[in-house]
Amino acid sequence: STRKKKRRTMRLKRRKRRQWWRTRRTRTKTRREKEDNKEEGATAVMEVVVLKEGKADTKEDEDEGGEKDDREEEEEEEEEEEEEKEEEEEVEKEEEVEKEEEEAVEEKEAKVEMDEYKKEREEVEE
Repeated sequence: STRKKKRRTMRLKRRKRRQWWRTRRTRTKTRREKEDNKEEGATAVMEVVVLKEGKADTKEDEDEGGEKDDREEEEEEEEEEEEEKEEEEEVEKEEEVEKEEEEAVEEKEAKVEMDEYKKEREEVEE
């Protein structure tokens, strides 16, 4: 049960982290749009993009009516969905392995009990 709790808390933390990144991305996008509207003539906006590894990179975005941003967002969402599916599959596999291990332990215990019972019967018969 403690393992389940730990897994659940980790899953919740992961979900929260992803949500935070999503909101941060949308915030930076809206801020960028506001800046573009103010400058009116700006074609390239320098932005510091923090990668998943934690490294900072400078990224130059050419504005094409926001098409590039939409495509990038869709790709990121698809990647996140794939990651979530993979994680769910991993969790399911781990749960199956745990169930199999528990069943094996129960079978061993049952065998031990049967052996003890047989020994007791043999002793009684003697």
